[in-house]
Amino acid sequence: MNDVLEKLQRVKIQNKTRLSKEDQQFCQIQQKLYDSTRNHFLSMFVDMETLHQQELTFYGKVQKYADRVYQQNLICMDKKKQTELMEKVHNHFIRTIISFFNRKYGLAIQKHSYERYISLQTLAEPVLHKRISSLTEEEKQIYREERKKCCKQKEENLHEVLFARIEYPLILDDIFSYLGGFSFQEKVEQEIKTDAKAGVTYAKYKLQSKKLSIQNLLCSKTDLWC
Repeated sequence: MNDVLEKLQRVKIQNKTRLSKEDQQFCQIQQKLYDSTRNHFLSMFVDMETLHQQELTFYGKVQKYADRVYQQNLICMDKKKQTELMEKVHNHFIRTIISFFNRKYGLAIQKHSYERYISLQTLAEPVLHKRISSLTEEEKQIYREERKKCCKQKEENLHEVLFARIEYPLILDDIFSYLGGFSFQEKVEQEIKTDAKAGVTYAKYKLQSKKLSIQNLLCSKTDLWC
């Protein structure tokens, strides 16, 4: 019986790709939608910057009159708000792909935020353990420098998030990691072999030519893998 089990383990189900054509097309479509949305907002931000500079130039020329007509900075160039908008674009792309595979294959893959796929460095905020007035000049200087480094890193992170581009293969890596490194079809193969091995270990069988007959063995296939 051990010989039969060893041969069963050597059976290889051909799988030319880790994704089905349908799954591949879905990911590619989502990538295009994400890219077009991302590019649209980035282009819009550039145009807003141009208009903002024109506004500042105009305001500088007619400041006294303009003060009575409208407030400066009519066109908002808030980098934080722009970054928050781009964060939503990143996260929607990630959630859409993860949700698709969770629904289709009955998985429970965690939906990570965009930070998982974008390299960001974080610095701990400097903490004061006593009043700043009681610090020495050297301690004050150290605190200011740490604050300056932290603010600079935050600015760099905003820029990184704003211009980052996530590619769907990075998200698929998480999915395949969840599957233990196997593709969907390879996962099915492993389950078939495991179930078959458990079923034939103590079953009566007959091996004739290239045909394996197992007595009283019932095989079923769940709807998940149909």
